[in-house]
Amino acid sequence: MRNTTLAGVLSAGCAAFLVAQASGETVSIVADKDNTLFEMAGLPDLSSGRGDLFAGGIAQQNEFGNAYRRRALIHFPLTAIPAGATINSVSLSMRMTKTIGGTYTFNLYRMLADWGEDASNSGTLGTGVPAQPGDVTWNYRFFGDPSSAWATPGGDFVPTPSASRDVGQPASYTWAGAGMQADVQGWLDGTRPNNGWMLTSELEFLTSIAKRFASRESGTASFRPTIVVNYTVPAPGAVAMGAGAGLMALRRRRRAT
Repeated sequence: MRNTTLAGVLSAGCAAFLVAQASGETVSIVADKDNTLFEMAGLPDLSSGRGDLFAGGIAQQNEFGNAYRRRALIHFPLTAIPAGATINSVSLSMRMTKTIGGTYTFNLYRMLADWGEDASNSGTLGTGVPAQPGDVTWNYRFFGDPSSAWATPGGDFVPTPSASRDVGQPASYTWAGAGMQADVQGWLDGTRPNNGWMLTSELEFLTSIAKRFASRESGTASFRPTIVVNYTVPAPGAVAMGAGAGLMALRRRRRAT
């Protein structure tokens, strides 16, 4: 009878504490690097590591002909999220500051290879400037390192978008969805390398729909690319605490009898 009572009390104590085993937390994380890939006829190694971000298609004449696509790359560190956490939701906020077109769908793609940001800076101009060593370009993940050529010029990425949304006039926009949640979970678990995302228009071959976005260097902190991650982690020692509570309850019961 005593063993049965002990088991019952311990079970009740464990159950009470296991109800609180999981706790939800939310963290906001600002990008730790970002850059733009500039497709420029005759000048493929342009960059703007310290300037604004650009995404979509643009027609820009130069001595070599037309310049077309712009692709923004962004990366976020996950050190603020405990190892072993379960990712419940992820959203990305970006501030679009200038447009040359109407409303178009802009997609977020998971990158398959690492890339760089260095000191190049074209400011608010979507033309790009000559890349500095370590900058990402249309041809290279790290300019100056011939071994770092993209497998496909313009960046290597998963062809299925992780998230999509329409972007129109200057404002703040948010991307979210199960694809982004899966990306961050994989990055956190180490099953996928964290190479960040690419943002570009679904119709980037059109030459009049590029949009400018604030980068992590923006003087307005709320404009900087930011992800908001909700995650759950097991409360440490929940089972042990439950067992301890059960033993305490058993002692009190014995004293009472």
